[in-house]
Amino acid sequence: MTQRSPDSVMLTSVMKDPLGSRTSSPFAFPSLALPLLALPLWGLATACTSGEDLIDVEPPTIQPEPDSVLDRAAALGFGQFVALAKASTHRALLESDTAVTVFAPSDAAFAMLPAGELLGLFEPGALAELDAFVGYHITTGELDTAALSGIDQVAMLGMDDAFVDSLGTQLIINDARIVSSDDGGDNGWLHGVDTVLERPLPVIETLERRGFETLAELIQLSGLSGSIQGGALTLLAPTDAAFDALPAGELDDLRDPAMQAALQDRLELHLVGGASTGTTLVDAESSLNLGGSFLFWNRDVDGVPTANGTAFESVNIRCTDGVIHVIGSVFAELPTVGEQMMAQGLMTLGSLAFAGGLEADFGTLSPLTVFGPSDLALELGLAPGVIDALVVPANLPRLQTFLRAHMVTAPIGYRSLVPGTMWTALSGDTIDVTELSGETTLNGSVGLAVRDVYASNGVLHVIDGVLDDGQ
Repeated sequence: MTQRSPDSVMLTSVMKDPLGSRTSSPFAFPSLALPLLALPLWGLATACTSGEDLIDVEPPTIQPEPDSVLDRAAALGFGQFVALAKASTHRALLESDTAVTVFAPSDAAFAMLPAGELLGLFEPGALAELDAFVGYHITTGELDTAALSGIDQVAMLGMDDAFVDSLGTQLIINDARIVSSDDGGDNGWLHGVDTVLERPLPVIETLERRGFETLAELIQLSGLSGSIQGGALTLLAPTDAAFDALPAGELDDLRDPAMQAALQDRLELHLVGGASTGTTLVDAESSLNLGGSFLFWNRDVDGVPTANGTAFESVNIRCTDGVIHVIGSVFAELPTVGEQMMAQGLMTLGSLAFAGGLEADFGTLSPLTVFGPSDLALELGLAPGVIDALVVPANLPRLQTFLRAHMVTAPIGYRSLVPGTMWTALSGDTIDVTELSGETTLNGSVGLAVRDVYASNGVLHVIDGVLDDGQ
């Protein structure tokens, strides 16, 4: 046995040779090495890192791959649009660094296209048509919903503009509702829409394409097709269901060649000069249709545009020669203001108009707004004997002044009666629009019992007081 010196320590390394035998290899170290080996490991670490020569560094990060608008559209399930976009020459733009905004129709929207149309875009030789189709869903620049809310149209890559509007609280692009918004990739914004954006076509062709078969037929029969195609018009288009709901025999009468003039008059009630969006019409408050009758524009409780109280079912179908808004009823010629007075039971006022020689004015003055006192309002609002005195022939000028104090030659729908405003009556008197207990009133206390009785030459409001004491 080999003797080891007491001032040394033996470390034995156990090794395994290739044959599996175990051998011991002695290495002698001076005993002075023990204190170093006995240092705790944390002590060594502290000794190594406590210097001032180290700097703070950011932890390593993995840079994500660029995520384009087209990538986002694919990830969100706009499969049909993505397939079309990738087949078009717009793919490079959508995957580039150029800022874009895309309005991507859902797959369900594509399913509503006529049979074979979608596949036709992939046909050889259809690249120009495909590019135009895809391009009408893309605009350059980044437009989120906040930016879209501040504009009324946007230039698409397909060279045609698209309307930007609202339907209630929902943004729309042409007639397509934006149903998902403000998603996007590194190069812009993506908005999902519920309808394919179709490039504008002529009004007649658009009606035929969109299933307005009855209206398209009647326009051709009326002889108005040339006028419609020749200028910028707004068409309030009744659906086929609206025509089917007409009283029995009425639609057949409209188709009768002998009734062409009457048919033309009827259709002109649905036409307004100028190509106007729903918001533009509402902002105008009222317009004359081509038939010479008034249309009063408003919004219902859901924010949907209305024409004489009829809500639009769809808005802003853009055409090359106008704009189509869809309605669910067929307009007929409205009664005059004078006729509406009788229909509302204003018999005393009607008798006074006849006695005053102004009966015709209630039917011919246009535009005309009448604030018509009810029979009870005249009975309670005028002193005893005043009505009898007014119809005395010698008092004709006073009677006419009394009547004209309730007449304004302007189309004033209820929404135009804003407290703090005033209107000048035909008598020269001022009608102040006021407010009482949260209700709109006239001259302080006269309330509106019935609002917005629309007429061909204006509008009637039935009031519960009088605007002139008749004395």
